[in-house]
Amino acid sequence: MTLETLRKQIDEINSDLLHLLSKREEISRQIGQLKKERELPIFDRERENEIINSLVKKGVQLHLEPPFVKKVFTLILKHSRKQMKKKSHAG
Repeated sequence: MTLETLRKQIDEINSDLLHLLSKREEISRQIGQLKKERELPIFDRERENEIINSLVKKGVQLHLEPPFVKKVFTLILKHSRKQMKKKSHAG
């Protein structure tokens, strides 16, 4: 493989990640709307802990370092809460 070929693969993966993050953000907004309608809190510490723990275990199986997986998904979950709050406070 050439450097250019590998870089192209990375570029494609980066694009895929962005599309998945966009899709996840849209779903987070929908969850925020449902939580607003049902008068549920945005933050659910137990659920987030379950998500992080599950993803860290999956990450280990994929040879990813637990601190990396935890950091990435903690950031994603924080952003998701922000999107839910926007939706729950929107008209």
